[in-house]
Amino acid sequence: MGDTAALCRGCSRATTEIYPGYLCEDCCKKLSQPNMNFENSPLTPQNEFEQAIIDVCKDIAETLIKKNRDYGDSYRKMKEEFGDMALIIRQEDKLNRLKSLLKKENLVNESTTDTKKDGAGYYLLDLACERVSR
Repeated sequence: MGDTAALCRGCSRATTEIYPGYLCEDCCKKLSQPNMNFENSPLTPQNEFEQAIIDVCKDIAETLIKKNRDYGDSYRKMKEEFGDMALIIRQEDKLNRLKSLLKKENLVNESTTDTKKDGAGYYLLDLACERVSR
């Protein structure tokens, strides 16, 4: 936060109250309460598999928002520095981790599920970067 006006990356409104991720207070509040309610929507799950897709997406979204706040918007900063290579670099890290876990060569306590969620998360972060830069 500061005294100098800046543009919020979420809504493009000029404000002096900028929070982590270059967002205004209103956009930060919206991010903290993701709206993934599919009731009365064409996306109302019709079976157990569709419900699992929604549940996994909600779980990944919550984890991404928490980690993004904890790490100070590090993926977007990496993307600004390295461009599209940022996604390739992070996905290669996750692919190598998954290979190691599947070969049972892991020295850390991480599951293949966690690694898959992280990999999916980086694609989502990249898509979010594209959306806010439009």
